[in-house]
Amino acid sequence: MTADSERERAERVMRARAAPAVEDASIEDDDWPPAAQRIARARERAGLTHGEVAHHIDVNSAWYWDIESFDDEAFTVLSLKQLATLAGVLGVDARALLLGDDISRARGLAFSDISRRLAERLQRDQVTVDQFGDAVGWDLTAVLTDPESLWEFNVEGFFAIAEALEFDWVAALPAAVSPSQ
Repeated sequence: MTADSERERAERVMRARAAPAVEDASIEDDDWPPAAQRIARARERAGLTHGEVAHHIDVNSAWYWDIESFDDEAFTVLSLKQLATLAGVLGVDARALLLGDDISRARGLAFSDISRRLAERLQRDQVTVDQFGDAVGWDLTAVLTDPESLWEFNVEGFFAIAEALEFDWVAALPAAVSPSQ
């Protein structure tokens, strides 16, 4: 499967989950790109145990086991900080863990740029951050005052913000951070 089609799969599922009429039961684990398998293979190549990786990303072993068992976990459970730390521990790009190796390495927006875009959009549309957040489906209040709060969003939330603010979510994903950062 090509990277573009994996991106399309991920976007299709995240859009479906955001639609009010969609029940989670209608989305199957195999609708997601095979992120769990990629994460497991990267951990094995790095010569690390489940427990070692769980410790580095600050989750318990059972929770980490789910990350390697269910493809949606990398998109819906891990924060961007945990995903980037996982990528750093495994020595791979976070985008490659989610969508495969053929993802563009181009950098998108810094978190400060995303916060600025949000402020500009609120002003342009003459809406409050609460109104905009309600439309997007995520509380964006902290993003206005602390762009680094974006680290706490999962990929699904980051995707929703990217769609609303019209930027490339994949290019803007943090690639990797070392576990000590």
